[in-house]
Amino acid sequence: MDTQVCGGSRRFRLGRRAAHVETPAIGLEGLRRRVLEEVPELATLPPLERRLRVAAIADRALGAGGGEAGRAARLVDLVDDLTGLGPLEALLADTSVTEIMVNGPDQVHVEVDGELRPTSVRFRDADHVVAVVHRLLSGTGRRIDEGAPLVDARLEDGSRVNAVLPPVACGSPLLTIRRPPRRRLGVEELIQLGAVDATSAAFLHARTSGCSFSRTWPR
Repeated sequence: MDTQVCGGSRRFRLGRRAAHVETPAIGLEGLRRRVLEEVPELATLPPLERRLRVAAIADRALGAGGGEAGRAARLVDLVDDLTGLGPLEALLADTSVTEIMVNGPDQVHVEVDGELRPTSVRFRDADHVVAVVHRLLSGTGRRIDEGAPLVDARLEDGSRVNAVLPPVACGSPLLTIRRPPRRRLGVEELIQLGAVDATSAAFLHARTSGCSFSRTWPR
């Protein structure tokens, strides 16, 4: 899956490079340990500084080779995995995605314009999915584990997160992220969609603008 910068946010294109971590020679866990050794205060840093510090360490660890494009893609994946939500970062950066559904490490779908679409996004394994779920829940006051295998939480941006772990979920952890609409529908759009009729819309407009209606009841 390819990523591109568009209007200050990263967008994704389906069916291209899979967004999974290509582990460098030292291994992901080795890189994680190196990051913690070099930046013990990592958890207290602002998000942008955290990503920059991890990117610098990962850049040295990757070394040369593999071509500039491939190397840059691996660097982005490593930074996302160590400081963010791993394979989901590119999907969350795309404002056209309204829902993300993870039905397994290799089954990730998105909703775009009301249409469900498969993606090439992949997790390493079920444990990787669970790790991302825990990161999503951090700061929400909610938890998920064997004793409480279901969770429903709201993120700071208003997104709803629902996750289920085995054995309640069959085979693999399940994760759904439902994002709020980025803009509110206008009255004309609501009428066109059939969500409200013109008479009701006029009544609501009059009531909210301070006008009043009078009605004469038959005797």
